[in-house]
Amino acid sequence: MIGGDLSNPVDKYLNIFGNCAFLKEYPYFLLCFVAASISFTGLIIRYFILLETQKFKIKDDDDEGRTRLIPPEPNPIKKQLVIETIPFIGISLVTLNVIISNVILTLHSIMSDEIYTLFAVAKVHDGGIEYQAIDIAQNLKIMRMIHLSNQSMYIHG
Repeated sequence: MIGGDLSNPVDKYLNIFGNCAFLKEYPYFLLCFVAASISFTGLIIRYFILLETQKFKIKDDDDEGRTRLIPPEPNPIKKQLVIETIPFIGISLVTLNVIISNVILTLHSIMSDEIYTLFAVAKVHDGGIEYQAIDIAQNLKIMRMIHLSNQSMYIHG
């Protein structure tokens, strides 16, 4: 959806990108950059949501208004989360799971946004399938629904 608007921006947005020699030479750079930025933002957000990184963000004021550097004693009633790290890598299984799931989701996003779209619009004699715009839109809609369901499985699973 956004790929069609961001691909070849020099021709589509002559007033904004008309003088940019870089985008003339690489017409799909803006599209790939935006897609990569969205994926990278997702990785950063997922990292800060992890429980193991939140221990550095605990702020608890004592009675005199000072911020504690050490969290208060744990409540014995609440169950404590034990996070084990993988010895040779030095990161926890939770972090490794987040990294791997983000890589899978990013590759799926790149495949559906850039690679498939270029393959679908290419002429048959160039190795493409030469779909019409409506066919590409339908396929991308299905891929987005699969991508969304995969995200919900990785995040909640």
